[in-house]
Amino acid sequence: MLCYKRSRNTTIRRCTVENNGSCGIVTVGSTGVVIESNDIRLNRATGIYVQDGTSNCQIAQNSFYGNYSSQGVVDRTDFTLDGWASKIERDILVRGVTSDIRILSNYYK
Repeated sequence: MLCYKRSRNTTIRRCTVENNGSCGIVTVGSTGVVIESNDIRLNRATGIYVQDGTSNCQIAQNSFYGNYSSQGVVDRTDFTLDGWASKIERDILVRGVTSDIRILSNYYK
């Protein structure tokens, strides 16, 4: 899925995003994006990739598993995390000039 330039007030909720040939969800230059309560798994690249120009984006209550599968699936202990840490880079990646990106309670397995 792609939230591309000039997209506004987009919500992606209760979807299964899996087995894509690249990233699962990508935002570029979009504003007011809510990504919540989704299963995002087994995508060949990053599960959610937030890129340049994205602002006011909330990522919450999603479940992630096996993203960046092109590098092999990583076996890890299940955990919940608020915010971003390098251990979720396969699942959520933020790059470029962005603002007000809120990564709230997500589940990683």
